[in-house]
Amino acid sequence: MPGQTCKVCNGGGVTNRQKTINVKIPAGIDNGGVIRLRGLGYPGRNNGPKGDLTIKVRVMENQQFKREGSDIHTAVEITFPQGGLGRKGSDQDVDQKGHADDSARHTTGTVLRLKGVGIVVGDKTGDLLVTITLHSQPI
Repeated sequence: MPGQTCKVCNGGGVTNRQKTINVKIPAGIDNGGVIRLRGLGYPGRNNGPKGDLTIKVRVMENQQFKREGSDIHTAVEITFPQGGLGRKGSDQDVDQKGHADDSARHTTGTVLRLKGVGIVVGDKTGDLLVTITLHSQPI
């Protein structure tokens, strides 16, 4: 009725409600990345167009894998015999493409680079860098 204030919006012309939406997270997005969903924000004043919904991304940290740009860093502990004689195989922690032939001899601090097994950012794929640590006891 004219002259009466709406009890739902208290005369503001806007009400709050929950809505579930699905958001596609782009591959390779990093901490602080922003996803903008056009037209899903608050409506404009006086029947103006809706604004945008912006989502700021926070990527969870992982104790085993550290991200540096599009590269991923990790560490693997191996025994002295494996380091001295080399080993063939693949780590279960490495991506399916990451079969490593590390048959060369290694010392503590050796870094193996697995090209193209890192993060995809645009048209570039980073590498997986594995730092070797030798142990005298079986792991």
